[in-house]
Amino acid sequence: MPKKSKKSIAKYEDVSGQFSNKTLFQSFWFVKHKLTIRKIGILLLGILGVSSLLYSVVVFGEYVLFGYWEDKDMYTAQVQEFPNFAQNKHMYAAKNITISPTRVFAESPEKYSIYTRIKNPNEQFVAEIFFHYDVQGKNTSSESILVMPQSDQFLAVRGVFSGTRIRSPKLVVEHIKWKRISPHRIDNIPAFVADRFQFNAGEFTITPPKSVDDVSTAQAEIELFNDSVYSFNTPSFFVVLYRGRGVEYIHYTTQPDFLFGQKRILRFATLLPLSSITSIEIIPIIDVFNHDEYLSIDYEG
Repeated sequence: MPKKSKKSIAKYEDVSGQFSNKTLFQSFWFVKHKLTIRKIGILLLGILGVSSLLYSVVVFGEYVLFGYWEDKDMYTAQVQEFPNFAQNKHMYAAKNITISPTRVFAESPEKYSIYTRIKNPNEQFVAEIFFHYDVQGKNTSSESILVMPQSDQFLAVRGVFSGTRIRSPKLVVEHIKWKRISPHRIDNIPAFVADRFQFNAGEFTITPPKSVDDVSTAQAEIELFNDSVYSFNTPSFFVVLYRGRGVEYIHYTTQPDFLFGQKRILRFATLLPLSSITSIEIIPIIDVFNHDEYLSIDYEG
């Protein structure tokens, strides 16, 4: 029986030009060892799976033995260090207003005005105060006023009639409504208020008392400047006249539209002699957070 001759792939010649001997050899090798390659792949995947499982077991075991207790200790420490907002609520609430002694001024022989200076010490709260006075057992009308953050204001009731001079009226604060101004809206609230409360007194003259219809009155003339860069819609003011450190008189006024940089002349009469006035303080009565208080586009809040 004749022997079969071995044919070498290296001697293959591709007459079509599409397959080279090298390509044909690589294809033949892959077909011949395909099963072995598959077994090796399965073995490698098995080793990878077992390694991953072993790694997971080791990591989990380490967490159970050590990590869990460390996490528990850390959680306990965080709970102990974390602030108790229920207990510390008072730290974030508005502080009480401070109240100065009450003053009474005669506007006419039988008509008086009552003033009490207060201060809102809070940086982020506007106070709306509702109040009245007990005058010798009778209550005045109830009034309200807004007090800007870290600002002074007066609780005033004007035009109180009494046949005798009012002595020791009692201030009754009915309640206070607090409104918080978000620091995300205005980052520096005291500066925001101060920039808008740039009202100052200039030159002033006091005319000695003159008797008119048996009533002696002194005349005051005061320059009032709006030194801010904002214009306001009919603002009101308390004008406080001092002799040294003592308050001699408080005058209330409402002005027509007051433009920035503008000057006004205030004129008023009083029964008090107003002798030796040394300084004047202007207390605006303006809600600087209300855009209706401003003229045009000056409001930036």
